[in-house]
Amino acid sequence: MAMARRMSGAIPINVIPAEYRPAILEEYKGNPLIEALPPLTDISDLMRAFGRFPLVSDEERTLSPVMRMQAISRLDNYLEPLPQHFEVADTLNLILRGGYVHRNPLRPDYRAELIRLYRHSLDGDRRSLFAAPPSTAPSFALFGISGLGKSTVIEQTLSFLPQALLHKKYKFLQLVWLKLDCPGGGSIKQLLLALTEAIDSLIGTKYKPRRLRDTSVEEFIIEAAKIAARHYLGVLVIDEIQNLLAAKGVGVETLLNFLVMFQNIAKIPIVFIGTPQALSVLADRIHLRWLR
Repeated sequence: MAMARRMSGAIPINVIPAEYRPAILEEYKGNPLIEALPPLTDISDLMRAFGRFPLVSDEERTLSPVMRMQAISRLDNYLEPLPQHFEVADTLNLILRGGYVHRNPLRPDYRAELIRLYRHSLDGDRRSLFAAPPSTAPSFALFGISGLGKSTVIEQTLSFLPQALLHKKYKFLQLVWLKLDCPGGGSIKQLLLALTEAIDSLIGTKYKPRRLRDTSVEEFIIEAAKIAARHYLGVLVIDEIQNLLAAKGVGVETLLNFLVMFQNIAKIPIVFIGTPQALSVLADRIHLRWLR
């Protein structure tokens, strides 16, 4: 299956030119995917910024009942920071950076390092020639009954991160995060289609297949994973995962094939959000951090 990779000449509005700050941790140093991310925030600073509180003025108390009723809709945007929210934020930032550690697009000293380690081994210094990456990408799941605010806390955490960065210096484009919602009754093909459409909309590419019927699910999974890896996708958030499990014709093994392809092959961290219905299916099959 061939997919176009063209981008328009103008930089899309959501793509931000990357700037870099030296990393503190040794494993993060020299990795532009990490050094272009906003610095991590202390919990006290995060608490002040994380909440969403509607504006209220004393003058509004004298307004008519009709107008005061209109103001009630502001509560839809209310978010009270809780300790659990910061656990989610910390974990998401951890897997985002952890997933980038072994995907440094530069690595100019990689071959030189192999030669150096090889020569050390000839002198009797027994060291592994390869720093083996983890077998799967770090991921986590957030499960609970509907209405608990699972999606809200993830979206609020993502709002502190740029979604796409243009690395002019190194000539590549980085997708920091994508969030997809599984529609009720949707299929894996529809989820993958939503993935390619989201990327096209965000960075101006044309990855969406023209003839979806001619593309098998397996081909689409592989191609979507390649696209995500090509643009260094940092984390993929899949919301309402129980809808996909309940969809007609979606086998568990096909779903797991999709998840394994992204986690094990493309090394892209995934955040799953859903109700307890999905817990029994994913718990024993996918390596996850569990936040409930």
